[in-house]
Amino acid sequence: MRLSTWRQSIVDWVAQKVQIDTYELRNPEVVGETAGFFPPLRNIKHYDGGEESEGQPTAQATQEIYITTRYPRDTPYAELPLATTEGVYSSLCQGLLKDAQGIADLIDLWINPSDQPIQVSEVGDDYGDWLVTMVIYVVIKWLPEPEPGFGFSGYTINKIAFNLYRAKLDNFNDNTLVATFGGDRELLTAEDDYVFTEPPPDDFLVE
Repeated sequence: MRLSTWRQSIVDWVAQKVQIDTYELRNPEVVGETAGFFPPLRNIKHYDGGEESEGQPTAQATQEIYITTRYPRDTPYAELPLATTEGVYSSLCQGLLKDAQGIADLIDLWINPSDQPIQVSEVGDDYGDWLVTMVIYVVIKWLPEPEPGFGFSGYTINKIAFNLYRAKLDNFNDNTLVATFGGDRELLTAEDDYVFTEPPPDDFLVE
């Protein structure tokens, strides 16, 4: 599996099971809406494969899935659909395990346990709307395939190039920065702009 295809595959699968109104925010802004949040994979590991992969390199990673629905602030806690949400969580976990091969070209998929898979919170510091969130930790294992333009054998990085057109020094706590140009130290301030039409010189160092 090419790892770049995984995200869209899992998003599409979840969208078939749960109505997701927005993927832009972790928490929905409108009562009654549901947000789906899929942060970047974590704990990505690559290692030599065993018998299950016939000696090919194998990879493993964890995908966190957050599904949050917003309910009105005047809803009593006892009337929040927590039991229904628990049922949906269980069904999603079962579906992920059952449909693993249909979601993507995986060797294996399992669900890591969570101390609190259903979380209830309020919007803001003051009393506000309710947020009910399902958290699913999906661990996937696959045979990594090279992305287009890359290969495992004989591949070398020939060049890494970048263009820095403008560097504004306006995000420092003390509004100052020490830079070294050709061995000469200079104190830069937030008012200083440095413009490069080519990559900066090799002796441009920032401390």
